[in-house]
Amino acid sequence: MSTPDILNPAFTQYSNDSSLITRGQIENSMLKHMQDWLPGYLGRIERLNGLTDHISPPKSWEVVNEYTRYPEEAMPFIAVISPGISPGHPPRQDSDGWVTAWWLIAVGAIVATRDERSAKDLAGYYGAAIRGAVMELPTLGGWAYGVEWTDEKYDDFPRVTERTMAAVRLVFTVEVQGVINVFGAQSNYLGGSLPPPDPYVTPPAFPTVEDASATVEPEP
Repeated sequence: MSTPDILNPAFTQYSNDSSLITRGQIENSMLKHMQDWLPGYLGRIERLNGLTDHISPPKSWEVVNEYTRYPEEAMPFIAVISPGISPGHPPRQDSDGWVTAWWLIAVGAIVATRDERSAKDLAGYYGAAIRGAVMELPTLGGWAYGVEWTDEKYDDFPRVTERTMAAVRLVFTVEVQGVINVFGAQSNYLGGSLPPPDPYVTPPAFPTVEDASATVEPEP
């Protein structure tokens, strides 16, 4: 099993420098997927609902630490956050030492309009578009191996300066392979683990044996 290039570009070059996937890689990969696909899904929502006015496209995107801060003058705002792996899916190790983990990832949208009804509708359109962009494209651009739709919630905000705000937040469980390899520590040719002489330098690939000789003696 090999890890996706989007998360681990160095692995295919260095056989003894294995993967260590970070939370930031997971979140930023999901954010890029949203930036690539969400506008098209909003257009699909327009067609399916027969809307004559275009849905307001996202004005800002961000990976956040908590779902409480938003740029008030740059909405619709799309936020991505991952609290970690799913407690309902313990990581699984295969026979080669590669570990698959199921990450919880929340994708939210905060919108603002002039009245309550349109704010609720706009949040609903964004919720459906986010759901479609994730569930209909479960590889998320090639770095995921499956997605489960875990939760979808809508919230209303108090009226602010003649505007009404609404929000939607969806939670997904995303399967990511090759999060770590339990045999991935740097090692010598005999398989013994070694501390790196310089942790900031990519270890070289094992050399290729050009010539070899062997003596075979038949048993009596």
